[in-house]
Amino acid sequence: MNEPFTPDGPVAPARAHRILFRTGAFFAGWVAFFCYIEGFLERNPGLPFQAPPLHVRTIASLYMGGLVMMALAARAQTLSATRIPTVVAGLYTGLLLLVSLLHLDMVELVLPEGEPPLWGLDWLPMVSWFWFALYALCPVVVFRLLQTYWSASVALVKDPLPWALRIALGLLAFTGGSFALILLLAPELGVGLWPWNVTPFLLQIYAGPFLAFAVAGGMMAAAKDMEDTRIPAAGLATFAFFAIGASILYLHVLQPFGPAALGWLGFLLVLLLVSIAAYRQSTRSKEGQG
Repeated sequence: MNEPFTPDGPVAPARAHRILFRTGAFFAGWVAFFCYIEGFLERNPGLPFQAPPLHVRTIASLYMGGLVMMALAARAQTLSATRIPTVVAGLYTGLLLLVSLLHLDMVELVLPEGEPPLWGLDWLPMVSWFWFALYALCPVVVFRLLQTYWSASVALVKDPLPWALRIALGLLAFTGGSFALILLLAPELGVGLWPWNVTPFLLQIYAGPFLAFAVAGGMMAAAKDMEDTRIPAAGLATFAFFAIGASILYLHVLQPFGPAALGWLGFLLVLLLVSIAAYRQSTRSKEGQG
């Protein structure tokens, strides 16, 4: 699996990397798709727990960001370009597994008594156990793959993002990461900071993806080659775009429109603009090198 690094060119991702990213993209797409169409179904076969509509759409936006990141990483030509998405996959799944284990009472492992199956299938046990199996296996695979990255993936071209984008990404990473840690470690405090009604369980569910995306922003700010920021920038922009859309669609849920709602939408808007700028910059850099 470990491919030797040569000074003639960057190392290409091995088969194990592509399997990881394709599996992640499929599962992220599955969750996001059913979260968006759950209004047409009796149940949501994408999640092993229930949540109100705006929360479901916000969770879908997180998985849309993960879907774009994993799908692009599966097609990446260099190992270094997949380093940040791999870290995201490990943190995202590992923390969601931890929260799910801490709140087993909130995870539905079987259909509630008297509830009819969806499409004639008792699908919930399959979804729940697949959720636990995938989120337990993924961090183990990621840990093994990261050993390959650190030993072989060295930026051949030192061409970082412009300093203004690096500072902006660093500030977003610090702000988002701090907020994610509050949600994870002190969810009762987070309830008062969240812009609409929420439970401590859902806040800790959010904490994993938020922290993973914050780490991605920090790694983008520190990346030596801006080409390695293209994939995570696309994922972060996708998340911000769909999260803003969900918030606007359910704007009535954010009432009264106070500091928490303004902070939420403002952060997402800045994240969207900075991520788009980073993506465009890295794309132009790639075209210039080509």
